[in-house]
Amino acid sequence: MVTAISASPAPASSAWCTASSAPSNPPRIVIDQLAPTANRRSTTATYSGALDPIRKAFARADGVSPALFSANSAGACETGEGTGVIYTDLSFVDGIASTRESCQGRRLTVDVLAHRLDGRSIGDVLEMTV
Repeated sequence: MVTAISASPAPASSAWCTASSAPSNPPRIVIDQLAPTANRRSTTATYSGALDPIRKAFARADGVSPALFSANSAGACETGEGTGVIYTDLSFVDGIASTRESCQGRRLTVDVLAHRLDGRSIGDVLEMTV
């Protein structure tokens, strides 16, 4: 069963879910807008393991390692270490994130993006909506 709870502001829905949980309720997975870790390269999809089957499918199709399809591992764009952006931290205002030209913000090397599964690259798949 999938249940989605949304509220404005978003912290209200998280607070409600936390307050309404009881020992008699079944186990649940909560996904919110908070970063899963302090690492800028982490995403909910990588943290939850949702990308593992996708990486394995691309790897099987071309006979390569699944690590090749990770922006945190072998497939990371070398110039940005897999971030896809250039962060410019400013002292008195919010920082600026600019797209890296070397990977067009896709975080992976050109060689990795050349691999195809059913006509799509891993970059194409990661840009799909859920």
